[in-house]
Amino acid sequence: MASKRKDLDHGQSSQAKTKRIRQEKVGDFSDDEDLSDIEENEIFNGIRIPLELPPIVSAEENAGPRMVIKNIVANNFKSYYGEVDIGPFHKSLTSIVGANGSGKSNVIDSLLFVFGYRSTKIRSKKVSVLLHKSDKHKDVHQCSVTVNFVHIHDDDTQDLGFIAIPGSEITITRTAFKDNTSFYTLNNKRVKFKEIATILKKNGIDLIHNRFLILQGEVEQIAMMKPKAENEHSTGMLEYLEDIIGTVRYKKPIIKLEEKVKELSAEKTEKITRLKFVAKEREELLEPVENCIRFLKLENRKTWLMNKTYQFEMYKINKKLKTKTEKLTKIEEELTNIENEVAIIEESKKNKQETVDGFNEKLKDNTKKHTEHKKKHKKLSDQVFKVTNSLNNNVKEIKQYENSITQEKKKIAKAEDLPIVKEAELKKLQSQLVPLEEECSKLEANYTKINSSGFEKSKKFREEKDALAPEELKLQKLVGIKKNQLQTLNTEFEVLLDSEKSENEKLLKLEEDLSKGTNEFQENERSKENSETAILNCKSSIKDLERNIEELKINEEQIKTKLQTIRQSLTEKKTAYAETTGRSRPILYTLKLKDEGKISGILGRCGDYGQVEGKYDIPACTACGSTDQIVVETAEAAQACIKMLKENNVGRLTFSVLPQIQKLKPLADAKNNYPENSKRIFDYIQILDQRFRLTFYSGVYDTLLAEDLEQARRIAFGTQTRYRVVTYKGDLIDQSGIMSGGGRPNKGKIGPQETKSKLAGGNTHLVSQNDVEKLDKIIQDLEIKLRETQSKIFDLQLNVQNYHGQIDELNKVVRQCSSHINAWKEKEIQLKNLILTQKKIAIEKKTNPIVVANKKSDIKKAEEELNVAIEEYNVVKSKVDAIKKKIELITEGEPKEAKLLLDEATDKLDKTRCAINQINVNIQAAHRQVKISKNQIETLKDRINKAKNQEQTLKNQLIELNEKLAQSNELDEEMEEDLKKQRIHIEKLQKEIDDGNEKSTDLRMSKVNISKSLDDTKVEIERLVQELGSKKKALSNLKLHTIPKIDNNHRDPVTESYQNRELKDKSIKLNTLDVSVDEENSKNNDKSQKTDDTEKIHDDINQNDDDNDIDNKELPQYTDEQMESIDETALKNAKLSDTEKNIEKPNFNVLDEYDKRNKQYHEKANEVTEVLKLYNDHVDMTNKVKQRRRDEFMASFKKITIKLKEMYQMITLGGDAELELVDSLDPFSEGVNFSVRPPKKTWKVITNLSGGEKTLSSLALVFALHYYKPSPLYVMDEIDAALDFKNVSIIAYYIKERTKNSQFIIISLRSNMFEKANVLVGIYKTNDCTATTSITTSEYSNREKAYSK
Repeated sequence: MASKRKDLDHGQSSQAKTKRIRQEKVGDFSDDEDLSDIEENEIFNGIRIPLELPPIVSAEENAGPRMVIKNIVANNFKSYYGEVDIGPFHKSLTSIVGANGSGKSNVIDSLLFVFGYRSTKIRSKKVSVLLHKSDKHKDVHQCSVTVNFVHIHDDDTQDLGFIAIPGSEITITRTAFKDNTSFYTLNNKRVKFKEIATILKKNGIDLIHNRFLILQGEVEQIAMMKPKAENEHSTGMLEYLEDIIGTVRYKKPIIKLEEKVKELSAEKTEKITRLKFVAKEREELLEPVENCIRFLKLENRKTWLMNKTYQFEMYKINKKLKTKTEKLTKIEEELTNIENEVAIIEESKKNKQETVDGFNEKLKDNTKKHTEHKKKHKKLSDQVFKVTNSLNNNVKEIKQYENSITQEKKKIAKAEDLPIVKEAELKKLQSQLVPLEEECSKLEANYTKINSSGFEKSKKFREEKDALAPEELKLQKLVGIKKNQLQTLNTEFEVLLDSEKSENEKLLKLEEDLSKGTNEFQENERSKENSETAILNCKSSIKDLERNIEELKINEEQIKTKLQTIRQSLTEKKTAYAETTGRSRPILYTLKLKDEGKISGILGRCGDYGQVEGKYDIPACTACGSTDQIVVETAEAAQACIKMLKENNVGRLTFSVLPQIQKLKPLADAKNNYPENSKRIFDYIQILDQRFRLTFYSGVYDTLLAEDLEQARRIAFGTQTRYRVVTYKGDLIDQSGIMSGGGRPNKGKIGPQETKSKLAGGNTHLVSQNDVEKLDKIIQDLEIKLRETQSKIFDLQLNVQNYHGQIDELNKVVRQCSSHINAWKEKEIQLKNLILTQKKIAIEKKTNPIVVANKKSDIKKAEEELNVAIEEYNVVKSKVDAIKKKIELITEGEPKEAKLLLDEATDKLDKTRCAINQINVNIQAAHRQVKISKNQIETLKDRINKAKNQEQTLKNQLIELNEKLAQSNELDEEMEEDLKKQRIHIEKLQKEIDDGNEKSTDLRMSKVNISKSLDDTKVEIERLVQELGSKKKALSNLKLHTIPKIDNNHRDPVTESYQNRELKDKSIKLNTLDVSVDEENSKNNDKSQKTDDTEKIHDDINQNDDDNDIDNKELPQYTDEQMESIDETALKNAKLSDTEKNIEKPNFNVLDEYDKRNKQYHEKANEVTEVLKLYNDHVDMTNKVKQRRRDEFMASFKKITIKLKEMYQMITLGGDAELELVDSLDPFSEGVNFSVRPPKKTWKVITNLSGGEKTLSSLALVFALHYYKPSPLYVMDEIDAALDFKNVSIIAYYIKERTKNSQFIIISLRSNMFEKANVLVGIYKTNDCTATTSITTSEYSNREKAYSK
């Protein structure tokens, strides 16, 4: 089938249409949309909970019409230019073949593009990269891919193996633009990606849990998967399987449910805590309410007894109250004076402490500023030194430049004077030249004349001589010219080398300066090293001293802390001494009455007749409240003791009457089972006298012992019955929910030695006078030690300051040396730069070797030419001389003399000419020297100007730095002086604070004693006032009272919640009813006990009834005289019992407060019930979803494992494979291991296999997953790349068999694979663009059969 291509005409669309398309474009990629709602869900409190998966139809059961890809149309997508039709695809197996790089994988990329994958998955960084780009088609603005789906009925008679169901076509197109935007169309209608995913899912193609696309290299990735992903951005075998099975959809709902459970748990805890708080408040009011009711009932029966008794008691109370009030006034005045004095001291101490803190903070800031200032000062000093050195170096450079200018000027002067002198000589010589020439002409004429006589004789020789004369003259001139040329060349050569010599001398001077500076630098470095060594030694000494100071300061702080602790302990012990003495006095007094036999029936203190092991001491003493109770045999003995305590004003004490506590014996003897096998603390107390056993039990009841507070909470609140629980550390949880603990634990109250130890003052809870005196002595010793430590710290700090002074001096030396070193380093760099520059100048000034060589060559050539000319001249001259001799022989005498004169004149003329030539050469050389020196002077002047500008800048900087340095020195001195004053002031204030602390401690000790006396007096006055008020109130309102009804029902919403959840369990319900009955019985017992107590009081009142008229409406009022005359003994006999007398008038407002708290309690209980219901619903739903996820996963996991074994055995012809849970109890905790056993090998983890074995194993898993969850479409990219010939054939055969119910599109380069295909789609490139063609293999098979026939 030929390829189809339709080139785009970009000019078709108008600007308006382009603008509309741009405005309708959607975001980058649609896979950013939330696709979770395309699955069926149920909504639970706003959380989407996926429904259970319907039964999955396996590949073999999947029958009926199915959806396949008919063809793909790519338009300007990647390597496809224009509109290219890829396909059609067979309903079974289609293989895509083509050369490497032809664009095969772009077919899968086009599907990924339509299916909403990100650009990175399509091997691109962004969408715009997907647009076609080639050399001929660079300006492409958009691309699109259309996938045509169709529902089919299988029909093997058709070319493509199917008949399309009419009207079932689905066309999905995605269009992308150059600005990285894209949009989708479904059947030519713009839609969102969610609609695409929904319609594909309905037809069996799941884009969310996609495993129908296997990309290139993905098979190997399956083999490398770990059992479980290391993080949320990676994929493990567990996540891979969950994605296939679909249980991954439960993850987000579970997380949301767990978060909601956490929120509800916090809210539940908060509500329960508030409920407990309100319950505690209500229970705290219950006892006062019961007291009110009891009081009212008692008042209704004892009104007739109260009149005379109250009036008499009021009379006595008023007398006592007057005395106590006078005493209270005096004590309050004394206490007020002490408090005022303490307040003044505390205020002063507070102000001083704030001042000290402020000074310390200021000192810290100033010290920090001083340190920073020193750093700045040092930096400033370094800058001054650096600028000074730079300035000195600059001055030296200027002097060097000026000396160089002077030398150059001398050269110029010398060169300028030379032409003047030489021009005078030249004029002189030129003036002599003409006379000499004339003289030579005359002498020659004279010589000719004289010689004329011998003319005839010497005619022949003269003719020869005349013939040679022009040549001789020519050669003579030539020799003169050559000499002048040679002389000029030598002068030029000397001038050429003169500049090089001068620059070399400058270079030598700079190198000498560098050598001298290097020596000074080494000397400074040695001095700096010595100073730094000394500084290190000083710092080491300072470090040792500071370490000693730090240790002393730590010691000082420890002493101060210890001193403060001991002072506080002393104050506490003094207070405890007074309190302990007051607490133990009633017990000792009562036991003394027993020993003296004044009162019979006293058995002793309860705690003295018990014993516990050491580890049970704290919990037993904490839980038992009856250790200090005095056990008596009869109520009369208790009343007699109370009477003696009151009369002698000894204190208050609690008595335990043996007959009244006998009813506790069944409870004490009970052997019950308690939560977590805990035991009663009562069972750990060894009773030394069994008569005291029930008194101990009345103090602890069934209090249980727990290891820690966590266990105590579980025992106390973990069941429907509340328990009182105590821990080994003394933490106590009451039945009401009140928790107490912390502070100093109670211990040592149980044991026979407890009372005796009180007498001896040796108990840890009691304090003796000896303890107080010992603490005073310790404080004095610590104060002396503190002063010694502070003195040592001061001495060491002084030594540290001295060392710091030495360090400062050494630092100055170091700074100077450092400055010299730094300056030298800069100067060295400058010198080296100057040397490099001078070398460059020298090199520049150095005569070009070629020029020198040329000049030398010219000189040598001139010398050679001169020598040749001289030789030629000598040859001619010798000939002329020989002829002249011949002529002279002929003509002697006067001709000879004339000849001598002529020769002398000629020689003088030649010398004059040579001198003129030499002067001209010297003048030219002088002019050149002037020009060179002037250029050099200009260069040096520029350098001098720059140096002077720099010098002025440095001078200005130096002046400014010196001013700053002076200011810095002044500021440094001021700061040091200020720091010294601040330290002295702080020490003075600290001493004043310490003195104030001592005085304040003494006053507080006095205040404690006075406060104790004041409290006792106030208590007594308050008691008298309350007693007087109660009497007056009773007198003013002696009538019957209405008894209110109290609702004290206790609700436990937690228990109610558990009961509601467990109503279906009948046994639990019966247990709950039994517990409720037990609690009710316990409450009834408590109520009956209270009723018995009340009835006993009433019986006592009835026993004391006299003949007073109860019906009297008006009560008589007695005067003081009448009260004075009343017989107190007779009145006492007619009075109420002591028990009735001790009942104080309660506060009746507590009844309204109780009703208010009771209403709040029920409201909070209802809130807790609602929160618990919501919490339990979410917990149940969380467990339900987790169980559903596990059940679905395990059911599918078993099917996949079984099919994996079959697939691997089929593919490998005898191997075995297995998916194994790492943690069989929790499949999601550790993940899944994939192990295989290749044929004739042992079991191995898949990661340890060869490349081909990994591929086979991964393909077996892929095929098992396809069998478990089939798809109508599979696309695979080179899955057979790592397989050999045999295994490719096996895989191809399996895929061929699987194509009965699914469409396979496979990219492969292996002939064993694509030979099995029904349709081959060929991919190839023409003109850098991908084209396609397709063939049906059945046509060629039929042709081949026909040919064979």
